[in-house]
Amino acid sequence: MTKTISNLLKFANTQKTFLIMRLVILFLTIGMGISYAGNSYSQVTTLSLKLNNKTVREVFKEIEKNSEYIFLFNRETLNPNRVVSINVEKETINNVLDKLFEGTDNTYKVSDRQVYISKAEKPQQNVIAEPEQQQKRSISGTVVDQKGEAVIGANIVEKGTTNGTVTDIDGRFSLSVNNDAILQISYIGYLTQEISTDGKTAFNIVLKEQATMLEDMVVTALGIRRAEKALSYNVQEVNNKELTTVRSANFMNALAGKVAGVAINSSAAGPGAAVKVIMRGAKSLSKDNNALYVIDGIPMYNSSYGNGVSDGLYSTQPGSEGAADINPDDIESISLLTGPSAAALYGYEGANGVVMITTKKGNTNKTTLTVSNSTLFSNPMMMPKFQNTYGNRNGEVTSWGDATNYRYDPAKFFNTGSHASNSISLSTGNAKNQTYLSAATTNAQGILPGNAYNRYNFTFRNTASMLDDKLTLDA
Repeated sequence: MTKTISNLLKFANTQKTFLIMRLVILFLTIGMGISYAGNSYSQVTTLSLKLNNKTVREVFKEIEKNSEYIFLFNRETLNPNRVVSINVEKETINNVLDKLFEGTDNTYKVSDRQVYISKAEKPQQNVIAEPEQQQKRSISGTVVDQKGEAVIGANIVEKGTTNGTVTDIDGRFSLSVNNDAILQISYIGYLTQEISTDGKTAFNIVLKEQATMLEDMVVTALGIRRAEKALSYNVQEVNNKELTTVRSANFMNALAGKVAGVAINSSAAGPGAAVKVIMRGAKSLSKDNNALYVIDGIPMYNSSYGNGVSDGLYSTQPGSEGAADINPDDIESISLLTGPSAAALYGYEGANGVVMITTKKGNTNKTTLTVSNSTLFSNPMMMPKFQNTYGNRNGEVTSWGDATNYRYDPAKFFNTGSHASNSISLSTGNAKNQTYLSAATTNAQGILPGNAYNRYNFTFRNTASMLDDKLTLDA
């Protein structure tokens, strides 16, 4: 009985195993059939196209219309607007795409009924082998200045590399460089030099001092020149070009709006009229608030009067001032000392600020002849409006008269103003003696009748150095 049951169980297990094997074979057969069907579609399906001057996008649409293919791409990998022509008869999709992408960097992959368009990978370029490292050699030397003294801490660098060193306390150095190396030697205050090693191993290098001129030099007081950035107080400088671009009979009018913190008020008295220069505000109600004028280090009184008088230094006409007598072509620069520290050297007279004028000197080892002319015309910008309809007759004293035919035109009262400036100057000299000569005329007519200004300037200046530059005479 037991044996019979055992045989029945063995038979059942055998039948179960056969059933599982049949199912596995069935699934494999179905999968292979599907795969074969997918692959065979691209091999069996053929296309016939006859398209001329069509875009790639239009070719894809025609293929999708006549088959089950779907094209997948993006603009980064394919230009769909490229114009092509294709003529095939019963060709597979692979042959059609080969002809379509011939001569381009595009490639494709057909999977079932989907066609993926991509860019072909660029072949790797052959890497050029780097040349063998150049052979190194050791060099040494010393770096000194023009006096023969050692330069401590000078930089010695192999040009084009970061290979370098510095000199020691005796100015000596040693370095390992390539055979064809070029050395760059630099130090603050000295000119940078480049030296080719050229097979040498020992060097004696002499550095030359670097002569540099300080920029933005200004005259502070008593003819002292200082770098503007080195000053602890406010100094503003205006050069000659600012004074002579648009000329005025009084050169101070040209500074209006060009100097920060300085109020320059011109009067309406016409050409050569006084100009009020207020630097540090109104300090006094009774005294003059005008700035002090200093010409080549010498304080000058700038008197201004309402009528013609002479104060011993300047003879002024009504409404004018002494500063207007200066020829702007003779001025090299103007420094305006607005701060209290800047004007302290001139005492209480500089309490309102200082206008420091530096005039021109002769050139050194050069002769220059300069001729200039400036002509300006002026007219009233606006005319006053008058009531010309009614008026009094002769002998009547009433506030309102009868209608009259008399018409007054204010434009006939004003003249066309003119301002003509002519100047000629000669500058010459050598290292020991410089001479400057100039002559200038200024003739101006105001817009008001009887308003005229005429000025004639003659300048001679000679500067001489003597006793090994220990004595300087400036006349």
